[in-house]
Amino acid sequence: MNKYLRYILLLIGTSSLIVTSCVEDPEMSTDIRNASAPEVILLTGVEEGYDIQKTATTITIEGEVLSANGAPVESYGVCWGTESNPTIEAGDTVISGKGLGKFSATAISLESDQEYYIRPYATNMKGTSYGDELLVSTTNGLGVVRTLLPTEKDIKATSITCGGKIVDAGEGDIEERGVLLTTQKEDENAHEYPCTMETDSFYLEITGLKPLTTYYIRAYVKNTFGRFVGDWQTVKTTDGKPVFSSFRMLSKDYTSADFTAILKSQGDSDVKACGFCYSDVNEIPSLDDNKVACELQKDSVIIGKLEGLKQQTRYYVRAFAENSFGISYSAGDPIVLIVKSQAPTVTTTDIKETDLSAGSVSVSGIIQDKGESDIIDAGFCWSTKTEPTIADNKLSVYQGDSLISGVITGLKGGNTYYVRAYATNAAVTSYGETREIKTPNIIETLAKYAGENVTEASSCVGNGVGYVFGGDLGGTRSKELYAYNWETDTWQNKASAKVGVKGSAFFPLNSFSILSLGGKDDQDAVSNAFYYYSVQRNEWKILGQNDSPIYLYDAAGISIDNDAYYFGGSANDTINSKILKFSGRTESWTEVGTFPEKQLGSVVEEINETVYVGLGMTGTGLSGVSYSKRLWSSASSDMLSWKEKASCPTEAQGIICGTSVGGKLYALDTNLSMWVYDPTNDTWTKKNTSFVSTFSTDNLNSLFMFSMNSYIYIGMTTGSKTFIKYDPQWDN
Repeated sequence: MNKYLRYILLLIGTSSLIVTSCVEDPEMSTDIRNASAPEVILLTGVEEGYDIQKTATTITIEGEVLSANGAPVESYGVCWGTESNPTIEAGDTVISGKGLGKFSATAISLESDQEYYIRPYATNMKGTSYGDELLVSTTNGLGVVRTLLPTEKDIKATSITCGGKIVDAGEGDIEERGVLLTTQKEDENAHEYPCTMETDSFYLEITGLKPLTTYYIRAYVKNTFGRFVGDWQTVKTTDGKPVFSSFRMLSKDYTSADFTAILKSQGDSDVKACGFCYSDVNEIPSLDDNKVACELQKDSVIIGKLEGLKQQTRYYVRAFAENSFGISYSAGDPIVLIVKSQAPTVTTTDIKETDLSAGSVSVSGIIQDKGESDIIDAGFCWSTKTEPTIADNKLSVYQGDSLISGVITGLKGGNTYYVRAYATNAAVTSYGETREIKTPNIIETLAKYAGENVTEASSCVGNGVGYVFGGDLGGTRSKELYAYNWETDTWQNKASAKVGVKGSAFFPLNSFSILSLGGKDDQDAVSNAFYYYSVQRNEWKILGQNDSPIYLYDAAGISIDNDAYYFGGSANDTINSKILKFSGRTESWTEVGTFPEKQLGSVVEEINETVYVGLGMTGTGLSGVSYSKRLWSSASSDMLSWKEKASCPTEAQGIICGTSVGGKLYALDTNLSMWVYDPTNDTWTKKNTSFVSTFSTDNLNSLFMFSMNSYIYIGMTTGSKTFIKYDPQWDN
């Protein structure tokens, strides 16, 4: 027997012996010892170069199975949910493969514009492990559309052609495109106008709109995921009327002129009438004025002739065109037409109230056409007659320019003047339109003086308010103080003084207080009463405990830098010649010097840092009242050196009262005539207005006068108690 066969038989026998000799097989475990769930990590959003990829319905992330951990990886992928820590059991899952390595997995069938928690996972026989989770929102799936602003030709009176351009169609199929329109800005309920076009750029015409109405439009597109819109654009419909592109004059002669106009558009309907309208009165002519009808040529051209025109007349001309929507006129200012003429053509500019000032008026005009020869003179003429000529009053201002202007002076208040521009060439003088001006009244009657019937009252102005104080009641003296408010034209009774006096020196020390010194008391004795009236507190306070050594009646005064200076006045029938100063700071008296002439009731005014004193009474004895017409001046800072000025040349007995306005001194004489002194040339001038018919000369010591706001206020404290406002600037 072969030796190899013997070995085979021996092995078979041995195996049989072994099998038959086993008592029972033990139970064996199928687990792999020391294995665990695989290791998986998230790469997207963690490692550089791994970005989230998402759409409206999908999210794609990347992960990596780093280790199987002893048992084969049976599957890996992503799981997701709307709550944190999704699992393959509780959430949605997509299996992407098995084994080790990097992988990409996509969550599908998601809702648009929704937040999801998503993470990678890997599974082996030992279990499932997860990578870090991400919170990711799907896109809304919508696209981008831009609203296209209509061009000028797309906007009409009752319709608009508008549309949009799809920049990004989004992720779903486009179902509809169109335009939203509303009359309310940012109206989310705007009406939808769908478009039948299926291209990225789309247009449609929206009709049935109202003319001259503002609309708001925006393009919209609908796809599977919803509607997306463009920005709002504002559009205003037109009036539908014809539109002009040009209008000009072709030629002119002595009685006619040719014009042409071109239409840019006939509007939203055909032109049914056109031509030219003109007027020599209305600067904006219309069809209510003169008109020339024309035929429309070549659908846009209008040509016509204006005939029968007057020379030296300014015409205003416009083109017109009419369709079913209405009438339109040529754009811009009308053409000013002046036909040919031998004579110049000149116009007078309207005169406004603001052109009037202090007895004068500013005037202007335009030389529209010189005529057939050069201008040699031009200016203005005026008169109280309705058609002034250069034979009346004339102001020549021509300097070679077509625009002429000047100032007419010397006008008198309370009159009506007529003014015309004029222009003269070698042949003739022509005139412009006549302009009428009414100058302010010289005298205006105001509210009557409201105080008691008194004579020899004192008056002044403090802080823009006029005051009248005290006076002779006959047997006694008045304590009353009345204030005049020029803004309301009213008198108001203020606090009564401590004692009643007449002829006191009454003037403001400063903006807060008014001084009252002396006067005569109820026994007709010269008083040394010295008080001040507080403007703010409306009360009287005594100065010096009434032991002032100064006894003065009918003195005059002025305050400079909180010091009060007193001139003249009398005591014990002796007229004072001393100049006395009361210091408002120290409440003390000093004698400054001697005034050149003894006077009672002098006029004292400060003009441009110079004090003017004089024009007072020099005697009041039994023989009657005597007056001085002399005037002196001294620097406000001096009061020692006095220079005599020109005496008032009035033929009247003397001066009653005075004040200053506009840098000049005004004095009312006993004949009730007004005189003005001009310090610049040391001259006196008598004004034209007489006050004889306004006031009575029977009781001149009841007159008072003060000035405010460039006006002079004059009144009487007895009888009619007339009170007026006098404007010296117009008393020419």
